[in-house]
Amino acid sequence: DKISRALQRAGVKSAVIHSNRSQSQRHHALEGFRRRRYRILVATDIAARGIDVDKISHVINFDTPVFAEDYIHRVGRTGRAQEQGVAFTFVSPDEEKFKRRIERLVGKRFPIKQYPSFSHPDIESVAGTETPSHTRGPKKPYAGRRKSFGRSRRDDDRPWQHRRRSRTAK
Repeated sequence: DKISRALQRAGVKSAVIHSNRSQSQRHHALEGFRRRRYRILVATDIAARGIDVDKISHVINFDTPVFAEDYIHRVGRTGRAQEQGVAFTFVSPDEEKFKRRIERLVGKRFPIKQYPSFSHPDIESVAGTETPSHTRGPKKPYAGRRKSFGRSRRDDDRPWQHRRRSRTAK
């Protein structure tokens, strides 16, 4: 909810889905995103599973998935049906090990760009987007530096799509 509210204050139409929303609210948010009433859909991992919306151009991971397979599910929302898609992931220093696991799973290293200040203009320059100049950047969610890595892919570039995994909840 915080991320969506910050986006709306910045003039970006967004909706949010997560397990604390009613089924009706989640349906309304998803339908609004499908019909392009919302530019951004903010979703938790669990709520994002099963989302099937055409022409999603970007997936931005606010945190690095602990399990590499979860990264595959997250970025799988973009680049479908022969479309191109881009995924960005913000990585804090203590999440580096998760990034390395993802790189091993997909068999490639991701380009990294450091953002010592992690300010709003930094995000705009990476994502190629613009927001109103009167907006302030978000509060720093982590002390210290953050990094982001991005990956472009096509739907047919999925050697992992038939893998299965299981894990127990902690």
